[in-house]
Amino acid sequence: MAASPSKLSSRHRATAIKPVMANEVKAIDFQKIPSQIKELDRVLGGGFVPGQVILFAGEPGIGKSTLLSQLALKIADNEAPRPDLREGSSPHSARAKIPALPAGGSPKSRNSGTKEDDKSVVYVCGEESPQQVNLRLSRLGNSSSSSLVFLPHTDVDEIIAWLDSQTKLALVIIDSIQTLTTQDLTGGAGSIGQVRETAHRLIAWAKKSSVPLLMVGHVTKQGAVAGPKVLEHAVDTVVYFEGERSLDLRLLRTVKNRFGPTDEIGIFQMTGKGLTAINEDFFLEKVKESGSKVGASVSVIAEGNRLMAVEVQALVSQSYTPLPRRVITGFSKNRAEMLLAASQKYLHLPLFKYDVFINIAGGIKVTEPAADLALIAAVFSSYKGKPLPKKSCFVGEVSLLGEIGRIGLMEKRVKYARELGIKNVISQTSVPSLSRLRELL
Repeated sequence: MAASPSKLSSRHRATAIKPVMANEVKAIDFQKIPSQIKELDRVLGGGFVPGQVILFAGEPGIGKSTLLSQLALKIADNEAPRPDLREGSSPHSARAKIPALPAGGSPKSRNSGTKEDDKSVVYVCGEESPQQVNLRLSRLGNSSSSSLVFLPHTDVDEIIAWLDSQTKLALVIIDSIQTLTTQDLTGGAGSIGQVRETAHRLIAWAKKSSVPLLMVGHVTKQGAVAGPKVLEHAVDTVVYFEGERSLDLRLLRTVKNRFGPTDEIGIFQMTGKGLTAINEDFFLEKVKESGSKVGASVSVIAEGNRLMAVEVQALVSQSYTPLPRRVITGFSKNRAEMLLAASQKYLHLPLFKYDVFINIAGGIKVTEPAADLALIAAVFSSYKGKPLPKKSCFVGEVSLLGEIGRIGLMEKRVKYARELGIKNVISQTSVPSLSRLRELL
């Protein structure tokens, strides 16, 4: 009996599959491409991998476009002076049409007038015009790089067709993925279908061309990347840019990275000329003032292999409501409430009739328990109305039993604190429990 058409088609499809044995896979030898920005390289694990796709997210106004503009300038200045462009595609033209590709001929032959080492950085302007981006570049101190190309277009298929016509690309920046569309789908820019499909087409192009691609992603009110969750799964790296817009400190943090660490952070300071890497003077100011302010303590926290001195601020005030308020910024609310309960029990603080406000200075978000002891010390200082010992810091995890636990990298934290001029590091060694902390303070 003849086989059914469905079975024949299944066998035909099966023969088209070509499996690869694990021992036949050849290792790829490549070097990471430095971003020329030290803090960004730290977060990425040394730089970009060819074909790597990075999703860059953050609150509006936090400085995403500023950092990406600096990145584009750094890499463009590091490349050859002439971009790989077709006629009629001036990088400074406002909303120019993407040039039609010449018929016939290979991309290499169409680009024979370009140096072999010439590479371009392409900045896809979906949210701004080239003139607006150029104004930002001028504020950053440079807008004349001939290797930086603006592509003012939002049709992803035309963008990919144009990119395919270029043979020498160093980096492609999409600002932003929520502005791109494809004519193959209905729905406006930013809809789930459009974001998912345009992102997948760009990711496929990046893998095929081995060009690093960076996409800006909008965030929701809850702080998550807007659009389908599959977007975060599909990309290689997800980077969040954090901080308070009213403050000048910015943190760069990875939550996913296929080619590097996920526990490193980059620290920037927003200035009139863009973002600059933070230096130790920023932390020294906190140390100099430690012990001189009521309700403030200093702790040394670790983000990956990076140590930072942070200031924990607390305000304890009389409550005039049946349910006292607990306002926590920069610290886990649930953990802070647990620490307040431990303070009430073991330090005998009647916090049940006081409003408590807690803040981590500088807009930093503390995610490890090393600052537990500093938080309790700041609350104690505010309640008593007297400052803590001068030139001191508090490092330790506090348990529900009122015991102070040991923290990893303690030796490095002590050494780092000494370098900042801190004479007294209060930890499990000196105060094994909260009851002993009360005696010390």
